[in-house]
Amino acid sequence: MPGLQISGRGDTLGDQVYSRLREAILAGTLKPGQKLSVRALATSLNVSLTPTRDALARLIAEDVLKQGSDRTVFVPTLDIEEI
Repeated sequence: MPGLQISGRGDTLGDQVYSRLREAILAGTLKPGQKLSVRALATSLNVSLTPTRDALARLIAEDVLKQGSDRTVFVPTLDIEEI
């Protein structure tokens, strides 16, 4: 995922990271079962760790992503009912 461009719409960097991650999940760029590293995502988006952590926390709160018992974050595998 290429770096983010700062938009003039007043979106925070965390909002932009959130949008990019959601798009990547919906597009299938991030695959079901794939573990996500905060550092790797931040690097690929060319942002710091804080907006990346904020975006991941928001996606976890919305049940778009899941957090494992060992604090790993991953893309869930959905069944037909969940889709």
